[in-house]
Amino acid sequence: MDPKTLNKLKQARSRRKASKRPNTNRTRTRDHKWGLVLKKADGTGGGSSLPAGAADEPPIIPSFPLEGRRLDVHQLAARTRSQNSWLKDYEYDLSQLKSVQRTWQIQLTSFPDIGFAFRIYLLWDYDRLWGVFNLGHTEGAMLIDPGFRLSSADDDPQQLSFTWRGVRVNDPGTSIHDPSIAKGKIWMNPCHQKLVGYFDHIAGNGMAGGDRCHFRGKPVFGPPVVPYSLDDVLTDWDEYGPPGEVADIRQDLPMDELEAELRRRDRKHPRSAVPSFQRGTTTVTCFSSSS
Repeated sequence: MDPKTLNKLKQARSRRKASKRPNTNRTRTRDHKWGLVLKKADGTGGGSSLPAGAADEPPIIPSFPLEGRRLDVHQLAARTRSQNSWLKDYEYDLSQLKSVQRTWQIQLTSFPDIGFAFRIYLLWDYDRLWGVFNLGHTEGAMLIDPGFRLSSADDDPQQLSFTWRGVRVNDPGTSIHDPSIAKGKIWMNPCHQKLVGYFDHIAGNGMAGGDRCHFRGKPVFGPPVVPYSLDDVLTDWDEYGPPGEVADIRQDLPMDELEAELRRRDRKHPRSAVPSFQRGTTTVTCFSSSS
């Protein structure tokens, strides 16, 4: 995305937020040296095909600083989580729901010998989850809407659908943001402290443009923290997407706008309380296997 378009996008988003309520929590944390600093792109958004022979390449192992060293970086994400009114309604199960927001270390199923060398960062935004991911060859942002729900079947992992936007690190000028192909599923249960899932349109080695990339994850040891703010992730999501598109932080919306957005979401994506587990490499046994 060119600088002029990017500035217009940021100004439009700032005007929308200012017209609703002041956001005293807005602080740029994206340029710190934690994890991944997302690359901006102005591509077509279509299905960028996998280069010849790319599926046979080994994964790129990202370099991450030691987690937990700069606690000030995590404060904004922790603050928006504590201000989330939807989470507060689940007081009895609040700790389980809050634990979903954290840094997850990820293993690519096709390359188990590499270990948990990759990352997904999840943040609550009312009843949905935003994320940042780094799979080595591909990096970007993801949206899980709706997010995790507690149910009477506490031992059953829930199936969550998501869409993603991002770029290949060797082609940062072309973004991928077509929701018909850039999507995936996660199975999660905070009780087990594990998740499994897959990205569509990403090869098993983490290269965007492939068929499907299966993964499994577990929390990074330590407190459930995330080195990004909601504002960081939504800004990156907008910059990867079509020009002029502006996403809002859901929990900052006025009540009438929030209710209208939830109605639109639920009409478009109706869901049962606990969807059935799917067959294939992503099975419930992944939750009971050793880390």
